Amino acid sequence: MKNLLFLFVLFAFYGDVFICFYSNAQNPVSLDSTFGVSGKTVTTINPDGHIRNKLHTLRQTDGKFVGASTFGGYPVLTRYDVNGNLDSTWGLNGISEVYDTIDNNLIFGITELDNGQILLAGVRDYNIGNGEPDNYVIKFKTDGSVDSTFGVNGIVHHTQLNPGNFSLRSFMVMDSSIYLTGTIVNPQAHGVISFDLQTGNLNSGFGTNGFMQINLNGYFGGNFHCELYNNKIRAYFSTRFYQLTSDFEVDTSSTFGNNGFIELPCGLGIAANTGFAHGPDGFSSIIHRRTELLNDGSFLVAGIGYSCPAMNKKGMVVKYSSDGSIDSSFANNGSFVVDFRRDSSESNYINSVKMIDDNYFLVSGGVYQNTFEPSTGKVSKRFALALFDDNGNPVSSFGNLGHVYRESYFHSSDSLDWLANSFIQQDGKVVLMGFTPHYDPYDFQTNGTGFGAIDNISINLSRYTIQGISEGGGVGVNQETKNNFTIYPNPTNSILNIQSDKVIQKVSIYNYLGELVIQENGQAINQINVEQLNKGIYVIRMTGKEGNVFNGKFVKE
Repeated sequence: MKNLLFLFVLFAFYGDVFICFYSNAQNPVSLDSTFGVSGKTVTTINPDGHIRNKLHTLRQTDGKFVGASTFGGYPVLTRYDVNGNLDSTWGLNGISEVYDTIDNNLIFGITELDNGQILLAGVRDYNIGNGEPDNYVIKFKTDGSVDSTFGVNGIVHHTQLNPGNFSLRSFMVMDSSIYLTGTIVNPQAHGVISFDLQTGNLNSGFGTNGFMQINLNGYFGGNFHCELYNNKIRAYFSTRFYQLTSDFEVDTSSTFGNNGFIELPCGLGIAANTGFAHGPDGFSSIIHRRTELLNDGSFLVAGIGYSCPAMNKKGMVVKYSSDGSIDSSFANNGSFVVDFRRDSSESNYINSVKMIDDNYFLVSGGVYQNTFEPSTGKVSKRFALALFDDNGNPVSSFGNLGHVYRESYFHSSDSLDWLANSFIQQDGKVVLMGFTPHYDPYDFQTNGTGFGAIDNISINLSRYTIQGISEGGGVGVNQETKNNFTIYPNPTNSILNIQSDKVIQKVSIYNYLGELVIQENGQAINQINVEQLNKGIYVIRMTGKEGNVFNGKFVKE
């Protein structure tokens, strides 16, 4: 253990000051009273129906937070400023609702474009009269209104595809196109649809009339997801993790895994992460996320193993090298265990792992009571965080339960708080975002799944100050401004030059999700090659020879 452990967060899309906290407090995590009301924000949505899927979240490059889900059968987005207040300049007092779609919607993700607009993708399950799912994409302008120049009145719909019914599971933006990825019902397969990013028209030159079936050597899993990482497509489902080329072919020419894929170890797997329809285990048991760590492409996989007796429903985080092999030098033969529970009556769920200051892993998720009975639907959930050092050791000075922090319930009359995501702000504060359904979605006596309940839903945000982590020493604040350096050209498409009156020996670059995508060490760094990065806004952190820290941002063209 280091003699002095610094906990900080770099995400510097706004503001000019880097702040680092350190302390020897036994419980260094506390609600930040300057956020919302006494550290929490609650927005109640009153639908004319029910909630169908979990909350999807996004932090924009200006630091604002967006949540999206379906209430009463239609998509609803809420946006908050950096201090947890509804953004009155966006939508209608911070809320944007789209009534064009109808009941049985599922949302499978939201993302921010380089120009600040937001894309939302989802599917209407078998609700158009002929048994075919209606996949759709909605584009929102920077003021929260629907962009009418996209598709038809801002929405693109797509239903029947050859050779079978395609149902969306994820989407991503690559170059100037939108790609919907998912499963084909008949025959069982995986596929992808490509749309033009500006118009919403099908890219007829892609595959066959905009559709391509993905060949994964006959391997099939219903919850197929794709995401873009450093110009490589990562596809994951069931217990496999694939690397694909930009043409959606398995990347067998690389050294990744076994002919382009890896088998996840016992304790990890991918389950549906859309919502209540899959029951308490399906929603939260094996939620799966990846985090790029270093410029060598190493990454984390996190999840809960319900089919792995050795794990006993504990969480696990595994570190992989860029070639898909487990990094056995990390933690305990490449992995560490996460357990938010007080005892065996509770179960874990994990939804994200964030790296802080190259020295810590913040794991977010929560616990729920493992007492579900179909006749009563008795289930409870709450938010939780855990902190580990850079080699997977729990940091015992963090939280209120050893290295774990568990939040109390947001509502006195409800005990079902779902955590959707965690975000790290520039000043080292952690924002959690989730929701509370004010009815029991597991009540199988209500329309089979609880979906028929007509009641309101609350979106919850909370912010925490991590006072510090240290084996000794007092409480203090260390500030470094970013006035003693220049980065140019900005924007850039390849080389970023660094001019500073200090000798720079370490450079770290983070994307807008707070993920470390490039890191370089040297005696005197004066330029860095960013050509491999995708287009967008990035944060750069430079560490001088004397330990000085400088923060800035640049645009990759």
